Amino acid sequence: MKFVLNITVILCLLTGTIQAQVINIVPTTEGNNRDFAEGLGMNRPGLSITGFDNEGNNQYGLGLKQILNEVYSVGSNETKELFLEILDLSTNNSIELSPQTNSVIENNSNYLQYKAFEALASYVLEENGIDSVTSNDVYNIPIRSHATVIDELKEVFEHHHSVSNYTPNPFPLVTNRSDYVKNVNSYGNIARFLDLYLALENAYKEWDFSEWNNEFSTILPTWAEKRRMFVQYETELFDFYTNRLRKDVARFDVQEDEVEPGNRPLKGYVAIGYGDLATGSNQKLF
Repeated sequence: MKFVLNITVILCLLTGTIQAQVINIVPTTEGNNRDFAEGLGMNRPGLSITGFDNEGNNQYGLGLKQILNEVYSVGSNETKELFLEILDLSTNNSIELSPQTNSVIENNSNYLQYKAFEALASYVLEENGIDSVTSNDVYNIPIRSHATVIDELKEVFEHHHSVSNYTPNPFPLVTNRSDYVKNVNSYGNIARFLDLYLALENAYKEWDFSEWNNEFSTILPTWAEKRRMFVQYETELFDFYTNRLRKDVARFDVQEDEVEPGNRPLKGYVAIGYGDLATGSNQKLF
C-alpha cells in the first residue's frame, strides 16, 4: 500500500522545543481577502497548521515559524523527518490531469496539499534569506525554489477541471460518485490545499503587494482562476450533500443519511464542514 501522509496529523499536532531561529519574520495570520472576502473570517493557515506563528503556545500545534525553525535546526528530529517526507512526495509526484481511476483522483488531492505546503514554506524561507541552494548546500534540506513550485500550483488552477474524470460535472475537481470513502478523503485533502494556498496569498499581500493586487497576475492564479476553483469546490460539496448524504431513498420518505448504518454519514458531514471552513463560504447547507 502506498504510504500517504496526512499533513494535518503531521504538522498540526507536533510540538517541541525550538533549537534554532533561522526564521525571524513571517506574515500576519489573518483572513484572506484577495478578490473576495471570506464569509467566515477564517485565519490562514488555520486548518493545516496553527497560523504563521503560534507565538509560543504549542497547545494546539506548531505554527509555520516553529515548524521551519525545528526543521532547520542542528541534528535530527521528528519534525524534520516528516518535512523531508512531504518534500519528497511533493517533488516526485505530479498531478495527473486526466486520471482514469478513483485512486489517482485521491492521489491528486494528496499531492496538491503537499505542493501547497512546499510553496508556502519556500516563500517564507526565501524572505528570510534561505533560498533553495542555501537550503540544499548548508542545511541538506532539498526544498525547491519557490518559483518552481508556484508554477506547478498555477498550472493546477489553470487546468483544475481536468484533475478528475467525473464527467457529469463540467469542471470536475475531486469527486467520483462510485467511491464514497475516496470522495470524503479527497474533500479533506483539497480543503487543506486551499487553506495553505490562501495563506500563501496572504504572504504575498505582505511581501509583494503589487502582485497580490494584480487581477491578472502571472505568478499567482488570476482572480478568475481562483474564483472558478472555489466555486467549483463549493458546488461539489453541495452536490455531495444533496445527491449523496441527503439523497431520497426510493419508495421511502427518508434520506440516505437516515438509513445508513455506522459512521459513514458522519464522515460525510465532517468532510463538508471541513471543506466549508476551507473556502470561508457563506453557503448554508443545513
